[in-house]
Amino acid sequence: MGYKLFLWFPAMTGAELEAWWTSLEDVEAFWRVDPETGLHRNDGWPGDIIEAHITRELNDLWQDLEKVAPYYASIFWNFQVDEKSPDTYLKRRDGAIFLHRAS
Repeated sequence: MGYKLFLWFPAMTGAELEAWWTSLEDVEAFWRVDPETGLHRNDGWPGDIIEAHITRELNDLWQDLEKVAPYYASIFWNFQVDEKSPDTYLKRRDGAIFLHRAS
């Protein structure tokens, strides 16, 4: 099903974002699956989220933004197996990893 890239502006300080993320029971409540169109974001994420369309022309820009962003969130959704994934985390630019409660 591929993947989607979003730019997320949570409108929180770093400490608030880390506390919010680590207090989550699970990230599954924020996503829904449509058999026809795949994975979609539900409302409920704090702040603003913009889907970043990945094109060959913009690929370098997205890679550059990932390098300078204060945080990077990876959210893995496995449609085939009902299991938690180590690929779901919040990563601070200094390399610190934050997991939600169900991880």
